[in-house]
Amino acid sequence: MSTKTLRKRIALVAVAALGFGMLSTGVANAAATTYTSASALSTTSLTVVSSSTGSSYGGKFYLDVTGNGAAADDGSSAAYQGLISGESITVTVTGSPSGYSAATSGTADNTDLSFQALQLTTNTCSVGTETSGSTAFTAKGSEGTAGSLQLPTAGTIGSTDTYASNNCNPDASGGNDTDGRENRYWFAVYPNSADAIGAGKFTVRVRVINADSSYIDKTLTVNFVSTIADAGATLTLAATGNQYKSEGLSVATGRSVTATVKNPDGGRVQVGGGVRVGLDSHNPTLNANYMTGGLTVGQTLYAYDNGVAGEDHVASSTYAAYTRNKQRGDGVFGITTISSTGGSASAITQDASTTDTIRVRITNTSVSSTVAVTILATTAARDIYTDLTMSATGAIAYVSTAAITTATAGDVTRSSVDTSTTYVLPLTTKSGTLTVNLNSDSAGTNAAGATVLVTPTWSGAFESAKVTPATSTTGTSYTSDASGNIKIAFTNDAPINGGQVSLAITGFASGAGTVGTGSRTVVISWQAPVITSAVVLDPLSGTVVKSAATTVFTVGAYDQFGNGIAG
Repeated sequence: MSTKTLRKRIALVAVAALGFGMLSTGVANAAATTYTSASALSTTSLTVVSSSTGSSYGGKFYLDVTGNGAAADDGSSAAYQGLISGESITVTVTGSPSGYSAATSGTADNTDLSFQALQLTTNTCSVGTETSGSTAFTAKGSEGTAGSLQLPTAGTIGSTDTYASNNCNPDASGGNDTDGRENRYWFAVYPNSADAIGAGKFTVRVRVINADSSYIDKTLTVNFVSTIADAGATLTLAATGNQYKSEGLSVATGRSVTATVKNPDGGRVQVGGGVRVGLDSHNPTLNANYMTGGLTVGQTLYAYDNGVAGEDHVASSTYAAYTRNKQRGDGVFGITTISSTGGSASAITQDASTTDTIRVRITNTSVSSTVAVTILATTAARDIYTDLTMSATGAIAYVSTAAITTATAGDVTRSSVDTSTTYVLPLTTKSGTLTVNLNSDSAGTNAAGATVLVTPTWSGAFESAKVTPATSTTGTSYTSDASGNIKIAFTNDAPINGGQVSLAITGFASGAGTVGTGSRTVVISWQAPVITSAVVLDPLSGTVVKSAATTVFTVGAYDQFGNGIAG
């Protein structure tokens, strides 16, 4: 063995040993939590519509706690992670509308509110209905009267916590919180005296007394009013995408109408209910209509804050059941043509119009808001039959979820494209045109006169002043020609490696019989050349060489665009 070979082998052994050493030090034991270090309230302001006193007329809020350790795990996924053993929470009225703290007849004072600790009756969020229904919550421990509650009043805190609820917020990255953490503490608050109703805001302090002998204080205001008209509620509407005559209106990707209800301080508005009822039982009632030409009451619409996908929110592709629980009763309502929950969205009967609005009102109040909508004639364009043609020098294209090595020349038509398609351009290409061919069936029947919405979003490295179309939140409507084509021109006068524009194309038919997502995304990315393949050019395949002879190989290196790379 030569000295050179020996040295190479020694070097390889050293590198291998170093690699294993680095690997072993990269797996460390996660730090254990020794005390609660932070907390967060669900809201800092709560208005509750309560026509009477007692536990049947209250609102709900929660406190989330987190530990000081990296893992914050006290033993199992079922106990990951609430309060540590020996810690506690106190809920106390610290200020009344009148300024009185002691019980004072005929005047709102600190003793006029009561509190009750609650826990989810089914203490998971994996079904999707845990926060709804007449028995969603179970009272835990004793009621806190006279404006104060401390838990635990009974049961235990810590690894066998009988108060903590699942936070409905799983973490897909792993660990014990893939099923959510039991670090949420729910409370009901209700008036025990008529003096509290209509009196104004009470200040409530929620204090964690932790195992580090420290206090963690959070504060919210609570205001009880006798009618929804006295709540001072605000209503904000938002609409995305175009709507189509004869198709249903639901909450879908790229096409939705939502209404957000808040109190004057930007907090929550709840209708008083029992301690056990779910979050949807606390929702105020909304009524909604199309307004023809913005003036005449048109088709009736229906509002939901019930946690049902398509009615209240866009269905989540991951943790859908958890999302239902999180969205329920959050104050954001979906506005739909679904007349009864669980049903199908009925057809929009309004004529095609660019002047119609949707009006939403909080029932039994003067609170009203409108949002402009565009209703287009019935479209025949189906997302799954969309064809793409890129006209840009050097372009290559591939399905976004695949490897770049699967890319093919981008200046040819890609038929019935997948949900997302990526085009990669060299840094020397500064402009191009994407032609989108809209079709109504698998035979390629052109959808002439169809309108879709294209919303561009730039990301990565780029100069905003040198690109078109600019990033937009509202998008631009394109109407197809007689051949079913729309053409989207783009420029990037100073391409930078990694810069890209994502074109979200929405407005495809979503009615009965449609298969697909209702949208297509095209990503146009600029990249510097990198080696993606290598081919042996010489000797040719099948060449026979003499044993022990020296053989020189000539290898061709190619970048992602199919160009040879020298060096």
